[in-house]
Amino acid sequence: MVVADLAVSEHTRQRHIETVLGLFRYRLCALEEWAMLEAHARQAARISSRPVYVLRELVDLLRQKRIVLPGYTFLQDVVRETLTFERKRLTGALSGLIGEEDAASLDRLLVNDEGLHAITAIKRQPRDFSHKQLLAELDRGRQIRPLFELSLRVIDAVGVTAESVRYYASLVDYYTVYKLKRMDRETVHLYLLCFIHDRYQRLNDNLLTGFCSLVRRYADEVKEAAKEAIYRFKRQANDDIDQGAKILTLFLDPTIDGQTPFSAVRERAHELLAPERLDHLCQHLASDASLDEASFEWKEVDLVMPKVKRNLRPLLRFLSLQGTPANASLLETLIIMAKAFAQGETLPAVEVSAALIPARSRRYVFDAGGMIVRDRYEFLVYRLLRERLEAGDLHCSDSVRFRSFEDDLVDEETFRQRADLLPRHGLEAAGRPIREQLEELRTLIDERFESVNQRILAGENAYVRMQDDRAVWERAVRSQEALPNEPLFDMVERVDIDTLLLFVDRRNGFMEAFEHVLGRYRKAAPSKPAIIAS
Repeated sequence: MVVADLAVSEHTRQRHIETVLGLFRYRLCALEEWAMLEAHARQAARISSRPVYVLRELVDLLRQKRIVLPGYTFLQDVVRETLTFERKRLTGALSGLIGEEDAASLDRLLVNDEGLHAITAIKRQPRDFSHKQLLAELDRGRQIRPLFELSLRVIDAVGVTAESVRYYASLVDYYTVYKLKRMDRETVHLYLLCFIHDRYQRLNDNLLTGFCSLVRRYADEVKEAAKEAIYRFKRQANDDIDQGAKILTLFLDPTIDGQTPFSAVRERAHELLAPERLDHLCQHLASDASLDEASFEWKEVDLVMPKVKRNLRPLLRFLSLQGTPANASLLETLIIMAKAFAQGETLPAVEVSAALIPARSRRYVFDAGGMIVRDRYEFLVYRLLRERLEAGDLHCSDSVRFRSFEDDLVDEETFRQRADLLPRHGLEAAGRPIREQLEELRTLIDERFESVNQRILAGENAYVRMQDDRAVWERAVRSQEALPNEPLFDMVERVDIDTLLLFVDRRNGFMEAFEHVLGRYRKAAPSKPAIIAS
C-alpha cells in the first residue's frame, strides 16, 4: 500500500519528539548540556589527547545523562577545540621550563646533517639482537639520554599523562620533518619531548629484551654443547674400555719377565691407549662410571665467554636497574661489575658477593685455592639477572615492559584526593569498600537465582520444565515461518556492499559530505575506498 507524504507542522513534530523522549526519559542537548560537554571534554583531554578517546568520553557521558546525541559536526568541533586548548595549555607551560640551550638541542633534532635528520636516525629500531644492532641502539640511547632527563623534568612539571605522551610521540612519526618545521616552535618542542621520552623507554625495552634473549641463547648453547661433549666422552670411554682390558692383561702376560722394568710395561700400555685417554678412563671407572654432567656445562661456559663478554658487557654498563630489598646484593654486584667494565678492568673477584653463588655451583665457580673463577661467576650473574628480570624482581623505571608495578600507580597526593577525583570521572563505585560491593552483588545474584527457580517451579518459563526432579530444557530460538515477501529477494541479483555504496555515490555524491576527524592536513578529495571500508 502506498502511503502519501503527510505534511506535519513543526509544532506537531516537536510534540511527538517530546513525547518519545519522555517515554525513554531522554532530553535534548541544549546550551546547558553543551557547556557540560565542553567542560568534560577538557577534563578528558588531560587524561588522553587522542581524539577518539575524547569522543568516546563525550558519547559515554551523554549515555549516562540520557541526553540525545547531538550532530557529528558539533562533536567534531568540540573535540577539535578541546585538543587545541589542551595543546596551547601545555605549550604555554613549557615556555618557562625549557631554557634556550635545551630548546636549541631540541631544534638540532630537525637539522639536516649530511643528508640525514637527527630525528630520523633516532627513530630507527634494531632489526635483531646482533652485536652491530645493539651497539647502534646503545649509541642512540647515549645520544638522547640528556634530552630524556629533560623530558622527565618537564613532563612531570606540566602534568602530561602517559597516554598523552604516547599520543604526542606518535605525531612525530606521523608528520614529516618538513611539516614539523612549519609548526609553532613550542608545539614542536612538546611533540619532540614526548617522542624522546617514549623512544628512550622503548630503547630500554629493546636492550633488556635483547639481553634476556642473548643470555637464554648462550645458556641453550652451553647445554647443547655439554650434551655433545658428554656423548663424545661416553662413546670414547666405551671404546677405551676394550683397550683398558688389554692393558690389564699385561699384568697376567706370562711372556713378560718378572725382572722387566715397569717403565717398559707402561710404554706398552701407552701404545694401547694414550696417557690422557688412559687417565680419563681411570677417572671414569673410579667414579662408578657416573658422569658429573655439570662439570661439562661449566667447561662449555669457559668456551662461550668471549662472545658473552663482547655482547653483554656493553648492555650491563648502560642499563639502570632497581629492585626489591631482597635483591640488594645482586644490584650492588651489578654496579661493581659495570664500573669495572667501564674502566676496562676485569671482574673484581674480591669485591663481588659470593653469596650469589648457589651451593650446587660453588665447586665449579671456585677454584682449588678458594678464589672465584671470574668468567664462570660473570656468566652466573647474567643468568641470575635474566631470571630476576623475567620474574619481575628487578625492574627498570625508564622502560615500559620491565618497569615496576608501583611505577604505574598514582602518587600519594593524588591518591589522597580520590574522594573528589573518582566521582568526577564517573567512578563512584571505585570509592566504596570492595567487600561492601561484593556483598551487594552476592545478595543480588541470590535474589535472581531464587526468582528464576520460582518461575521454573511455577511453570511460568516455557523453555524449562521439571521432569522426575530433573530440569528439561527446550530451544529458546525456533525457526520462524518464511515471510510473504522473502521470495522477492531471491529473484534480485546480489551485489557486494562496496558496489552498492559506489552506485549510490554516483547518483547523489554522498561521500563528499565526509570530513577527516582531524580537520587538517587532509586530502582535497576524500578517499572513497577508505570511507567504504569504514
